[in-house]
Amino acid sequence: MRAYVNELALAQACAAASPPHGPLQELLEARRRYEGLKRALFCARAMPQVEVRDGLSLGGVGRQLPRDDRNRLFGWTDKQGPFIDDDRQAVEPDAFWFGDDEVTEGGLGEAARRCLSSQPAAAFSPIHQTTSRFAENPLAVIHGLIPDEVIARVQVPNYVDAATLAEATQAAEPEPKTWTDALAQARQRFDRLLIGRHCDSTLSRHPFNLSQSRRVFQLLGVLQVIMQEMDDGGQLSDEGKLLRQEHFVGEEAWFSDESETRKRRKRSLERFTFPDPAGGESLTCFWHGKIGHGAFRMHFEWPPEKPAGRLRVVYIGPHLHL
Repeated sequence: MRAYVNELALAQACAAASPPHGPLQELLEARRRYEGLKRALFCARAMPQVEVRDGLSLGGVGRQLPRDDRNRLFGWTDKQGPFIDDDRQAVEPDAFWFGDDEVTEGGLGEAARRCLSSQPAAAFSPIHQTTSRFAENPLAVIHGLIPDEVIARVQVPNYVDAATLAEATQAAEPEPKTWTDALAQARQRFDRLLIGRHCDSTLSRHPFNLSQSRRVFQLLGVLQVIMQEMDDGGQLSDEGKLLRQEHFVGEEAWFSDESETRKRRKRSLERFTFPDPAGGESLTCFWHGKIGHGAFRMHFEWPPEKPAGRLRVVYIGPHLHL
């Protein structure tokens, strides 16, 4: 299921909040916390230009955010998306209204077009007050050239809570039933990772296990966010540093380097050298993530050779014995 930011609701929330950038911060935190929302939640490229009040746009409010949040907001709305404009549903006539507001070019308009085309879609309406006109579910969007000439009343499912929306989008996405499906989903979902074909050949020799698959996605999700929080020089944002501390440090860390003892063993270099997903001859990767079910491991390059590119994941399979 796709969800669309209702930028009118967001602007209304910012206008009522103190400080005004609070609702934007909450939205950014939701996208960070719920990895699925980064894929499922679409916005209009023009969202930063939506007026909060006279002389102040959402983009202007965004510039009041702390530096990392500001970079995260404009990275999303300027470059990363996903954007409504890049995959817009065709409906004629293309005119939609909510009350007296035309929403054709915004999130409510695209959600209504998708609903009219019998595709799973919803609006996400961040609200500051429960009395907001955007607090209802569903929202009744008018399809028509003007509000008084109704072609159809489109009942658009509406979420005001990010956690509930995250659960709904996850439930709407079928879980894989084979390792081939799992890796195909992973490659589509994690665009900052380059998952080598060697992973396919290794996993094809083992029965599919849903618990293992879920753990693989969990680990890949952390690596995805780490790469998103890294600049071109390899420096992590404050959020990235916290994530690295949480998952890369300590005895219970999800990711760790091979011990020096194992690295010094005779066959170590050969054992931990894999085909390079980027097309090079080979890549030695001692860093790995722990897939607890069945003592599986995921090996990847660390630190990334090209921080602005994609992190190479070279092996997913049983723990490698020396």
